[in-house]
Amino acid sequence: MNQFRKPYYLVEFTSSFCNFDIYINGLPAFSHNQGGGISSHAPINQFILESGKQKININIFPIKGEIKLRNEGFIKIRVFSYDSSTTNYENKIICFEHTIDNFSKNTNPIIYLQGNFIAQVPYNIEGWKNTDIFDKNSDRNNIVSYYKSIYKLFKESNINGIYNEMKTKFFEVDTTMYLENQNNKDSLFNLLKMLKDENFVFQPFPNLTNNIKFFANDKVCSFFREDGTHLIYYKNDKTNETFFMPIFITKNNYKLSIIR
Repeated sequence: MNQFRKPYYLVEFTSSFCNFDIYINGLPAFSHNQGGGISSHAPINQFILESGKQKININIFPIKGEIKLRNEGFIKIRVFSYDSSTTNYENKIICFEHTIDNFSKNTNPIIYLQGNFIAQVPYNIEGWKNTDIFDKNSDRNNIVSYYKSIYKLFKESNINGIYNEMKTKFFEVDTTMYLENQNNKDSLFNLLKMLKDENFVFQPFPNLTNNIKFFANDKVCSFFREDGTHLIYYKNDKTNETFFMPIFITKNNYKLSIIR
């Protein structure tokens, strides 16, 4: 067991000539769809609900417009943690690593990798552990209706309404990230004001309403636009800058709520 007081977990990735998705405990933690090389990392504490075994899935795809992975492509993935209560960022614990030096021996257009790692965290949150399983057919209309109500709150810049729907998400993410005394309502207000002041335009509701994806053994879902971007999506037409906010929901006794 590590002795970190506030263990902060990240997934680190380096790749070339491929696209990939990374899932932690069934939820999308990072996606790369630009095809070129990338070397970065992303925090994943918000997907870790409690100490113990965690699941990681990595799906590797050809770059857009191609049907197979390039022989010279490669990918390196690792999960590590450090103690965020200190400034000693070099004291790391590596808990998962996987490297494919090149894809020359691969015969499949997509590579599916599965693995596990052990995390030790000082919290235990509910998340989607005991939520109901979505029925992919009968729940669709309710899911779309719920997302329409969330969309309406953002369109009207209804800070109180948005905050009330996202209270569980705020609490759990703040807990996992060790963020104390956060004023999430003020942060929402400042965010929407900044987007308006900088001429970001809230994009219209999609024409297609069947682009729902399910995660975490169908206990979590999200509604996407036709091009795969998230529903809550702003764009600055002058600069082509964009901003999106992922909204992942769960179901408890037929009640839908935002979890991430």
